[in-house]
Amino acid sequence: MLRPLLLLLWAAVLCCTVVQSAVAQKGTLTKYAIRTRNGNVKGYVEYLPPGFDDSGKTQYPVLYFLHGLGEKGWGSYEEMDEVLNTYLCQWLKTHDVPFVVLAPQDHSGYWTGNDNNDLQAFVTWASQEYKGVIQPTQQHLAGFSSGGYGIKDYIIANTPACRAFSTFTLMSTNLATAEGYVKNIVDNDQYVWIFHGDKDINPNRMSEAEGFHNKLYALDSTRTRFTAFVDVAHASWIYVYNNDGKKRKQLTGTIDGTTFYPWTEADPDPDWYTWMIRHGKAPVNAKAPFALALSNHVLEEGFKADTLVGDLTADGLEPMAFTLPASTGDNDAFMVEGAALTVRESLSPGTYTVVVKATNVIGATEKTFEITVNKKEEEVIVGNEQGAGARAVAVYPNPLQGRMLSVRTGSDRGVIDAIELVSTQGVTLHRTVGQSADGIVAVDLGDLPAGIYVVRLFHRQATVQQSRLVKTN
Repeated sequence: MLRPLLLLLWAAVLCCTVVQSAVAQKGTLTKYAIRTRNGNVKGYVEYLPPGFDDSGKTQYPVLYFLHGLGEKGWGSYEEMDEVLNTYLCQWLKTHDVPFVVLAPQDHSGYWTGNDNNDLQAFVTWASQEYKGVIQPTQQHLAGFSSGGYGIKDYIIANTPACRAFSTFTLMSTNLATAEGYVKNIVDNDQYVWIFHGDKDINPNRMSEAEGFHNKLYALDSTRTRFTAFVDVAHASWIYVYNNDGKKRKQLTGTIDGTTFYPWTEADPDPDWYTWMIRHGKAPVNAKAPFALALSNHVLEEGFKADTLVGDLTADGLEPMAFTLPASTGDNDAFMVEGAALTVRESLSPGTYTVVVKATNVIGATEKTFEITVNKKEEEVIVGNEQGAGARAVAVYPNPLQGRMLSVRTGSDRGVIDAIELVSTQGVTLHRTVGQSADGIVAVDLGDLPAGIYVVRLFHRQATVQQSRLVKTN
């Protein structure tokens, strides 16, 4: 993520011109003035949950929260207090949620404007600024009063960014002009929760939201909820983010064609935030894991426990988790930490089978890998080991990565006459004749494919050593 370093943030605070942070119970609230963070197109308040990790290893649900007319402003440092010190952001000073919350400020309050100032522009900017820490399958949009107008227009526009959202929460707002667009919600695999007070008046009378709900309910009743608080006027939102609405009297059943949703302590979701997370979805073109790969398949005996075998990778939607199904193949001898495959203990030479499972929110796939543990090659004594002409010969590195193989032949030019590389079918692929003054011959094997080969060393036209060579890439 492109999140500024904490020291830079505090430096800005000391200048009193750019941002202001408020330490929440455990999470952190920070206000950013417009154009002070990598060109942010709106001033906004950022909430980061407890233990926030900006390394990219952890991804979080994101909630965009749109204010009403009373909090409008141009996003200056001072005006951002209207957002920081009211409603959801004020509540987050003493409470925590498992979300990244972004609460921008709009100068009109209705979230409309040119391409550089509307809701779409902020979502586009934030998607890049927080890329890597925002979970693509958990993008949520909520707005109250005129903030709901912005969401209504967003649903009608049906842009790619709009289609990526999982849920829309609309509180005390007017949805009349969006009634003809409810099919977008179904087609985009999205969910809507509408909150209203039964005593709200024009232009946000409850009936102005019922039509949208009723048409969507007729298409797919699982896609929409309508919760109406009794004797509440234009203020339903103050009972949502804090879970207090469960305790208020509500309309129930079906009244004049509108089916209401009772939000009570008996609800299967303990709070509004859990409902949003439960309705996460996959973005367009997201895929289950595929093309699993392991960076290395070969070890040489004598390694210690916890030795790295190689790194696992897969294509598909992030985040992705790698696991080893228990009691499958030789999985009990290995373990996965993140994307690193390691051995639990030293293994004797041989071939081991490892089944790796990669999982994301779309699905899962498994692939079987063979891990080879080679017997450590020992030096071969050429000549009479008691005599002055005896030489120790070694071939290395083995396994070989790259193209250069080294052979230590001894300083005596008469020890090794030739070096051959032979396929497992007995075909000679490479032959080097001659010696090196320092007793080490560098053999360039070129673009030799990965595989198993045989290296033969000759002395006076007779084979004096034959070693298996593993080429890994």
